[in-house]
Amino acid sequence: DLLLYHPVLNCAEFFGSLRSLASRSRGALALVIASRRSLASLNKDTQQFSRTGSPYFNFFAEIVLGMLPNEYVTELLRRAGDRFTAEDRRFIKEVTGGHPYLVQVVASALWEVYEEGEGDSSRRRQHTRQSLYDEAAQMLGDVWRLWPSETRRALTAVALVHINALEEREKLLEKHKFDVQQLVREIDDFDPELRSLEKQGFVAQDEAIPGGWRVRPQVLLWWLVDELVRMARSETTFIGEDPLKPGRKRQLDRAIRAVGGAIKEGAAMFIKAAVEGAVEGMSGMR
Repeated sequence: DLLLYHPVLNCAEFFGSLRSLASRSRGALALVIASRRSLASLNKDTQQFSRTGSPYFNFFAEIVLGMLPNEYVTELLRRAGDRFTAEDRRFIKEVTGGHPYLVQVVASALWEVYEEGEGDSSRRRQHTRQSLYDEAAQMLGDVWRLWPSETRRALTAVALVHINALEEREKLLEKHKFDVQQLVREIDDFDPELRSLEKQGFVAQDEAIPGGWRVRPQVLLWWLVDELVRMARSETTFIGEDPLKPGRKRQLDRAIRAVGGAIKEGAAMFIKAAVEGAVEGMSGMR
């Protein structure tokens, strides 16, 4: 990602040399590169250096590192021996949705809380949730910044419907109504974006929720709650720099304000509610 903005290396000569080294080495040189951006996005941003030729990164094979399957997370946590209880392991899976980085962050935070001698399980999870949120916020913000505005809109619509479904199911807060069907129609318009988000593990299909989608990692829903709060009190939109389609921002603003009771306290309220067991299964309807 950084090379695309490097004042010296972001040039045709460098990328051409990189491709030559990799393609002519007959397997002697293997590049394993991690990026938050898709291969298509990287090719698009270097197209200026090869307007009539093939993309500079056409020798790459893209492998999307999505969420770890449940059994992989179980096996990973088993390496901690008897440090984590069965409830701890369930908690880790729910708040992370199986995201590899988030699993590492929350497992490390929970391990440290045990090291500090905290004996109360509720307090352990409260501290761990807050540590996870603090660590994940920067990563999620970076990923969000790199997403196209349509992807942000898709996730926003899914999050609003998910929040509303949680409120109706748990009777957690004062009941509010907004046009769920309109948001569902919005979701239906974003099928390509949702398929991409599903592949990355940020959303999952769930027929128990209107629109058929939910936010998969709990921590992403917490972070989105805070962003929605900021959006609702701002004249601009956090979805993107480009203006939303006519009426769409007004519709989203009304939706956000309609569930204002549910999100006005931001992520802290959701974290507290989850600790107290009021929103069991926040990352998956049961």
